[in-house]
Amino acid sequence: MARKNPVPQATNSLVLDCLNQKCPSCGRHMWWDYSDSRKVRTLKEVIKLTLKIKRCPNKECARYHKPYRPEAEGKYA
Repeated sequence: MARKNPVPQATNSLVLDCLNQKCPSCGRHMWWDYSDSRKVRTLKEVIKLTLKIKRCPNKECARYHKPYRPEAEGKYA
């Protein structure tokens, strides 16, 4: 079904970064890989979230190249 109303403009924007800088599996420092953005509509406002996604560079790690998303994302989504 097509949208009848336009998507509202964001009234606030937030950048969310991971609190944990080290891989939970191997303990090495994770590097920032890419950003992901989304709009979240709450009862009061529309927030544009920019998420900084990190990945583990250790090839022997079980979480190698698996995205690690910011912990605070669950508060909004």
